[in-house]
Amino acid sequence: MKLFKRSVKKPKHQNVSRIQLAAACLGVAVIASCSAILVIETLEASPDAVPVIGETAITRLGGSQKVDVTVINPASHTLSDVAVTASSGELKQSVVLDYLPAKGRRTMTFIIPTEDGVALSVDNWTKP
Repeated sequence: MKLFKRSVKKPKHQNVSRIQLAAACLGVAVIASCSAILVIETLEASPDAVPVIGETAITRLGGSQKVDVTVINPASHTLSDVAVTASSGELKQSVVLDYLPAKGRRTMTFIIPTEDGVALSVDNWTKP
């Protein structure tokens, strides 16, 4: 009785073409870029970000002051009912912004009937 010897041929190693290598590198680059963008956006998104007073311009008008105020929303979500107050001594004026877009800004003007210093503050806001 004769035993047959099977010969197992190993497949030859096929070379990767330049196009396949370029496509693989491009795929890795796209995945790495998307992952980096997601990580950066996640780290920048601060749920505790509050609206802040940005640029302020004060113009004297006789015995009054015209105060131009910019409110900035650094958060990645919109805000509504943003209350901004300008006060000088006993005088207080407030403006309520219905809508402040994410990473946006809005400008408003106060006319304060005094020549004393003016304090500006963002008092209240809600997240819709």
